[in-house]
Amino acid sequence: MRHNKEFTNPALLSGLWVFLSMLEIMDAYSQEELDSLKATAQQFLGKDV
Repeated sequence: MRHNKEFTNPALLSGLWVFLSMLEIMDAYSQEELDSLKATAQQFLGKDV
């Protein structure tokens, strides 16, 4: 969102959805599994780990 702009309900719901999705992922996977997924994603995107 831009600074000094009022929020909208769809923007709030979108942010809430992302937050809840990340909580679910963090609950379902261990830290080691998340690190492995991160490394795989970075290789796929061509970024150094």
